[in-house]
Amino acid sequence: MENLKILDSAIKSHSGDGPYYYNFYARLHIKQRSWRAALVVNQFLQVDLGPQTKRVTGIATSGRRNAWVRLYTLSYSLKEAYWVDYYENGKPKIFQADKGGSVWIFPYNETDPKGPLRTVTSTIKHAAEALQHSISGKAKTIKGVKGFSWLSVLKYHDIIRGTAIDYMHGVLLGVQKLLLRLWFDSSNSRKIFSLSKYVNVIDSRLQLITPTLELKRLPRSISEHLNHWKANELHSFLLYYGLPVLFGLLPENYFQHYFCFVRANFLLLQESISPNDLKTAEELLQSFCSNFSRLYEERYMTLNLHQILHLVDNVRDLGPLYTHSCFSFEDKNGFILKLIHGTQFIDSQILAAVLFTQKLPVLREKCLAPGSDKDTLYWKLMHPNKTQRREEILKHTYVLGAFYRKQLNEHELLALENYLKQTPTFMNVIAFNRIERKSAFIYGFDYKRMSRRNCSTVKYSTRNSIAFAQVKCFIKVNVGAARNVHYLAIATPLECPCYNPSSTHITSVKRAMDKLVVFNISDICDTACLSRLSHKILLRPRSVMCASFRTKSR
Repeated sequence: MENLKILDSAIKSHSGDGPYYYNFYARLHIKQRSWRAALVVNQFLQVDLGPQTKRVTGIATSGRRNAWVRLYTLSYSLKEAYWVDYYENGKPKIFQADKGGSVWIFPYNETDPKGPLRTVTSTIKHAAEALQHSISGKAKTIKGVKGFSWLSVLKYHDIIRGTAIDYMHGVLLGVQKLLLRLWFDSSNSRKIFSLSKYVNVIDSRLQLITPTLELKRLPRSISEHLNHWKANELHSFLLYYGLPVLFGLLPENYFQHYFCFVRANFLLLQESISPNDLKTAEELLQSFCSNFSRLYEERYMTLNLHQILHLVDNVRDLGPLYTHSCFSFEDKNGFILKLIHGTQFIDSQILAAVLFTQKLPVLREKCLAPGSDKDTLYWKLMHPNKTQRREEILKHTYVLGAFYRKQLNEHELLALENYLKQTPTFMNVIAFNRIERKSAFIYGFDYKRMSRRNCSTVKYSTRNSIAFAQVKCFIKVNVGAARNVHYLAIATPLECPCYNPSSTHITSVKRAMDKLVVFNISDICDTACLSRLSHKILLRPRSVMCASFRTKSR
């Protein structure tokens, strides 16, 4: 009704009828003469649904400011002047209306999805008009502009194209959090898209996920912690956890709709983005927004949802989304918060602590000899959680932790023989379990001190294609008469029948049990986050997994 899907001409009568009072004035959102319970009691609104019998499946009520429907009854008629109240349990049914209040919505426009774009000239003009209203004592926003910004005085700064849409607040805490609320809020339990009845299944799937070290937070349950999820957790759900845990539970059309949102954001978070990636992301986001009101409700078409239509333009102007998100600023806020001890003289506390932090590196250069015990202690105190690199074995590849002697078993010897194309003359090798390669941490599953995370899954190149595996350990061997040093990975292969990175960053794989492969560490392309969908046995041989390849998050 209030979204104008019911035309003015279909409103045949209402409680405020009069010679100068048109029927459509009964709309709650009309700016003048809107009907209110304070003026008219027992209000009614008569809508003509046409000559053919229709099945009404839902009624939505709304209003503006303090004018909205709270309770209502229904009467219907298939013939003129013959009205029947809607009964339940032998008495007229009183319906609870939608909760009061209003929200600005931005309906998707098929002919012009982004709407008329702002320009610097028009924005400055609107700011000047708003300032004049403010000076005259009539505060007023002009086209959403409240006044001038200090940024507008910068000579070479474009305040429109140079202003970013924040990935953290707009995409994660905005759209992604909205979707989770729609799926799991008990008020939507009767909606077709509701997942509230599957929350325990989804929680169990989340608990089976063992993320990599790049994902800072472990997945928390939806049933107990959803309201407290941080932006980092929403980022992980969006790119890595969401599609695997919702697979088979969210209705297919809703799943495909969400996939458009996930895929588009993945493309816009890559370190290198091609023009074709931008084109694909824009098409996916337009498809996501155009179908949102049909699958959910138009009242959820808020500013956060509308502005994702501008994300691709934002990336064209400013770069990948992680380069201008608020994550780094929130980190700095956390740093500043740790500098405050007590509730008095907070400004002095912050200034003194920041000054000390800035001067510390200068004092180190003046007072500490490089490589000395004191310098080593300083480094450890400044980097308490940083794993110490032991040796650079390849370009941008470092061994972490200690080397040890390892005796290869029969399966490992056979895999090494297949790689070397000759029978090894040795059974004892130098082994290590952890490496850092191009800022990614890879831990073989022979490393037993890590249980809640899995950093063993990798993508590596072969002669003709790409393959996937879970690393068991790394070895250092001398091969041939020249005793050339080879740094190799011993791994369990993951069979992937349908890898297609041009269409999705998530692919289903199956572990090949009782089989090992060996490949050169230099062939490793990337790490992956592994999500098991088996809900019974963690290492079930035929359990389906989803490997999701990492992107930058900040």
